[in-house]
Amino acid sequence: MIEVLVIFVFVLVITVVTTKLLANYQKGRIAGSHIQVIEAMKIGNNKYIQIVQVVDEYYVIALSKDNVSMLGQITKEEGEALKRSKNTGNTAFGKTLNEVMAKFKDTLPKK
Repeated sequence: MIEVLVIFVFVLVITVVTTKLLANYQKGRIAGSHIQVIEAMKIGNNKYIQIVQVVDEYYVIALSKDNVSMLGQITKEEGEALKRSKNTGNTAFGKTLNEVMAKFKDTLPKK
């Protein structure tokens, strides 16, 4: 009985280590040096708004299951402020993000 428990724990540890190694490998392959998601907010079932940095430009995009739409562009200063807030763990980041998103609220398609 104890042998089965030891084997189970061994298999569990190997599974966790393998999963972490594969996740880090995939993360390195997916991460690009020119495109970065600064922030994402879920607005519905399979619907998101994201702020994306492409080189030195910042875009606000809407993502759904079958569609990607550009809502607008934010200034470099606003984008850098969002990035700094995210990196420092600033709790005012949500407020800043809401202010940026409010600019584009009227451009969202209404049902």
